[in-house]
Parts: sequence; C-alpha cells; structure tokens
Amino acid sequence: GQDIFQLMSVEVASADIARVLLQFLKENGLSKTFRTFEEECEVYLNTVDAVDALVEDIESGQWDAVIRALTGLRLTEPFVIDLFEHVVLELLELRELDAARAMLRESTVFDAMGKRSPDRFLALERSVSLAAVDVSENLFGSGTSKQVRRNALAKSVQSEVASVAPSRLLALLGQSLKYQHSQGLLPPGTQLDLFRNIVPELNSEDDAPCVLQTTNIRFGTKQYAECAMFSPKDDMFLTGSSDGFIEVWDYLAGKYRTDLKYQAEDDLMSHEEKICCMCFSREGEMLATGGAEKKLKVWRLRSGKVLRRIELVRVPSCITFSRDGAQLLVGFPDGAIRIYGLKSGKVLKELHGHTSSVNDIHYSADGASIITGSADGTIRVWSHQTAQCIKVLRPPQVREGTSVLRLCPLPDDREKFLVCCRSPILQYMSVDGTFSSKIDTKADVADACLSAKGTFIYALGDDGSLRIFKADDASEVLIEVNVLSSRVLGISHHAQKNALAVYGTGSVVHIMRPKKPMKASLNSDGTPGDGQLRISGELGDYLAAADIVCGNEHPPEEWGSHDIYARLDSGESETENTKISPGSTEGGRFAPRLPESFRQLILFLKQFCQWCINLVVARTYGVSRMADKNMALISIGAICL
Repeated sequence: GQDIFQLMSVEVASADIARVLLQFLKENGLSKTFRTFEEECEVYLNTVDAVDALVEDIESGQWDAVIRALTGLRLTEPFVIDLFEHVVLELLELRELDAARAMLRESTVFDAMGKRSPDRFLALERSVSLAAVDVSENLFGSGTSKQVRRNALAKSVQSEVASVAPSRLLALLGQSLKYQHSQGLLPPGTQLDLFRNIVPELNSEDDAPCVLQTTNIRFGTKQYAECAMFSPKDDMFLTGSSDGFIEVWDYLAGKYRTDLKYQAEDDLMSHEEKICCMCFSREGEMLATGGAEKKLKVWRLRSGKVLRRIELVRVPSCITFSRDGAQLLVGFPDGAIRIYGLKSGKVLKELHGHTSSVNDIHYSADGASIITGSADGTIRVWSHQTAQCIKVLRPPQVREGTSVLRLCPLPDDREKFLVCCRSPILQYMSVDGTFSSKIDTKADVADACLSAKGTFIYALGDDGSLRIFKADDASEVLIEVNVLSSRVLGISHHAQKNALAVYGTGSVVHIMRPKKPMKASLNSDGTPGDGQLRISGELGDYLAAADIVCGNEHPPEEWGSHDIYARLDSGESETENTKISPGSTEGGRFAPRLPESFRQLILFLKQFCQWCINLVVARTYGVSRMADKNMALISIGAICL
C-alpha cells in the first residue's frame, strides 16, 4: 500500500498504523499472529514499557532484566553484538567462567560477531578459554571502563527502542467515539456495533417489579455467597462464596453451569480465602475478583483461566474495570484507592482522601472522573488524569458521617447516581454535586439497586424486607416483601432483564422475577389463540399453593401471585399490608405445619380444579363469548373456596 495516508489534514504513515495493530496483538497475547504480521508487513514493534527504566537497568548492570525486556525485538546487529560482548566481559570479571562460556558458544549473536569482527571474537574466545581470569587487567579495553561502556550502551538503546502509551488502538477508537458524542452523532450511553457502525437493539425487557421468587441457589450448611452479580450480556449469574469459590449459574433454571468445561471438570475459579468483591469488564468477557488473602485475580470467564494475579497490601473492599478494560480501580478498607495496570500488575496511581472504608467505586460515563462512596460519610469525585480530588460531597437528609453503602448509576444517565446510605433515606445525586428526590424507605437500608431501565427502585432493609418503589413516584412503597431471615449481605439486578438476586448469610441466594398474570388468549371468533389456557387471579393462587403444600417448591409462574402462601401458612386474613414470603421454603416453612390429611385434601382439590377447567373451557370456547368463559372460571374458583 501507500506509505502515507492522508486523513483530513493529517498525514499518517502506514507503518504507524501497522505498529498500532501490532501493539494490540502483543497486548492480547496473540503471539503467532503478531509474528506473522511483522514478517508480512516488514514493520517491527520495538517498544518497551519504559525506556527510562531500561536505561537505568543498563547503567546499573541489571542484565537479566535488560535481556528480558529486549527479547523478541528487532534490534540492529552492531548494538546486539556490543551488548552481548559486554555482558560476557562482566561475567568474566565476576569469575563466572561457565556462564560466560555457555553464553559465548550457544548464542547465535556471537556467530554474527565472528563473521563481522573476527578479531574481537577471537580475543573474547581467548579470554573465556583461560582457566582463570586476571581481574587486575582491564578486561574492557584500554582507555575505557565498565561504567563508560554501560553508559554508551544506555545511550545507544534509546535509538533502538521506544516507549508508547498502552492500548493505543483502543485509545484512538475512544477518542473517535468521544468526538462523535460531542457532535451529537452518538447519544450518551449508546452501545455501538463498531464493525457495522450501527447501534444494535438490546434484547432487553420492559421493566416490571421482581416480586416472585422463582429459583433458589443453595450452598452448603456453612457456606454462603459473599457477593453475587449477573453477567451484563447473557444469562450467567456468578457467586463469590465464603469458602473462596467463584461459581457460574444459570439463574433462569437455578442450575450450576456444566456447559462451561472448567466447571464440568470441577476445576473452579477460586481464591485461598473468602471472596470480598468482584466485577465484570464492560463486555462481560473478563471477571476481576478480590480475595481476603490480599490478592486480585482477573479471569477469562469462558475458559476459567487466570489472566493476571496481583498482590495487594490490604484486603480489597470494592473493585471496577476502566471502560477500556486496561486498568483496575480498587478501593480498600483504610480509605485508600489504587489504580492497577492490567498488563503490568503494578500500581499506576494512588488516590488519598477518604478516612474510612471505600464501599463503592465507579468511573464517570466519559472515563475522565472517578466517583467513590465511603464509610466516612462522604462521596468524592476525582480526576482520573491527575488523581486529585475535585469535589467532596456529603449527602443531605441523613446524619453527618452516615456510611455511604452504594452508588447506583442511572441506566439512562451515567452522570447521575442513586445514593444508598445506612439510613432509611435514598436520594439522587449528580456528579456536579446536586442532590434531589429524597425517598423515605421507612427502615434502615442495607443495600439498594435500580431495575434495568431505572423504572423501579429496590431497597433491601436490614430486617430482610424488600421494598419496591416507582422511580417517578417514590412517595409510597409500591410492594413490600419479606425475603431474608438471615443477616443481609446484598442485592443485584440484571443490566438488561427483569431478574433480581437477594442474598445473605443464610446459605441461599434468592432469584426473583416479575409476577406474570397470564390469561387465555382468544382469536376474534372466540377460539383459543394458542390452544392453551393460562390461569390467573385467586384460582391461580390456590393452585400454586397446592403445589407448595404437595412438595413442588417452584410452581409455574403462570399460576399467578403467591399471596395465598402467607395466608395458608399463618391463617392471616388478606389485608393491604400483609407481608409475604413468596415461595420461601426455608426451615420447612409450609409442608411441615400441615397435617397429612390436609395435604391430601389440597392435592385432591388441585386435581379436581384442573379437571373442571378442562371440561368447562372445552365446552365453552366453541359456543360462548369471552364473558361466558370468565364466568366459568369464577364459578370454579367459588367451588374451590
């Protein structure tokens, strides 16, 4: 191709484009593709992490680090010969004769030296062949010294290699997208299909309140989920347990994912001690986990392989990926915040200001700012570039010093957050420091989250009760459900679907989904639309309760709400404020309290109802209108009552 590409008024060399691609291949471990691409385009990526560090290693004689950094680079032959000759001479000075002989005779560099400078090679060969080396002689030649030669090599290497910022391809793409955002071509929060240059439609559901417990994920007697998250892009659900294991589940079925090879072979992702925090990368391909043994691990989720291990000075309290997935932002219980490079595993920046545990941490929508919430009662906004604190915010409406537990970014505006403190008050906050819309949950909140589209607010109280509010009218509790009887740990909502996970120390993670009142669909002529009858209303409640009583812990969702469970169990009358525990079977909540004769009666009524429904509806559909069908169902419901 051409050597120069003209992009608008800027000229870009084709070799530079090739180097950007080579850097991407190298950083992602695609070594075979990297070598093939180098050979075919005859452009070489002679880069190191830091030239200054390499120069310092050469001047101080850290040759193992120098050779490791230069391995695989395409360097000029004279420089490589000078470098290896000097290393051999220093080995001779240290009387490391065996190492010097092995290097001289096994390295292909000295073959090139023998052809290019035979006299230098023979002199070096004679020195290595001696039984002993006289260190009183100047091995490095007359008029020079060891340090002078080191300095010369350090100067030469600066013209051989370069140091560039990591992830240049992703940075350039990010700058391009940022420009499109500024021009109004891409609205905030848009997820772009970069290859096809389109905005794909997400397979998301309309928001509905998750009130119906559909599945339980159970652990051993002494184990429980310390943290739990839904994958942002699919139906995976992950738990990090108190015994250090990270497990992947199908939350719809409530089953362990054995389609993942490493789980099928019981080769689980794990830490030595309990899991303290975890997070997904933006696309859900990588998972970062922090363990109580003071380690971070980054995993490739599909393969279960560890991509990076990072040693920490303290146990982490929260963690998040940068938007490009190249860095990890980690909060600690002492209030410190550190940014780690995923490639190097080293601390890139430190942020100091909080005086107590950092409980939650986020990047702003453009990645330029960092927002943190702490147990010291403050929310801080930081500059990612300078690591300096820009704003210190204290939530109003709560007592000063009240711990900030969670910052929930709004799905449609990532510059705004729902602030959850250890108090009954929730409130919205903008990054500019504006607080608004106080929500009184009537009880201290242990954790909170938003539905996928931000329509509903879920507040999980210290007492194990789940209170649901409508975001546009949060003056009253929409629904209240008792979920946990154990100590509350957390709550998590799927990023695209109506699925909610609630977990505590009771060895069970409860997956909750919306209640789905289903009705019989009819064609215009009054015949069934799909040939199936779906039951809703109070009759559906009784059939669902019958299934619980008779041993089926998870009745079909189409059998309506489970309000009847609480009434069957406790004998309470139906009131507006009745607190229910939908589908709960902890401690044998339902069956053990009912005599066997009553169980048999309920089972008989269930079978009788189903038989009556089939008979009446079959007769009704062919000759009756919709009203006749409804009357038939109401009549059967009355018989059951």
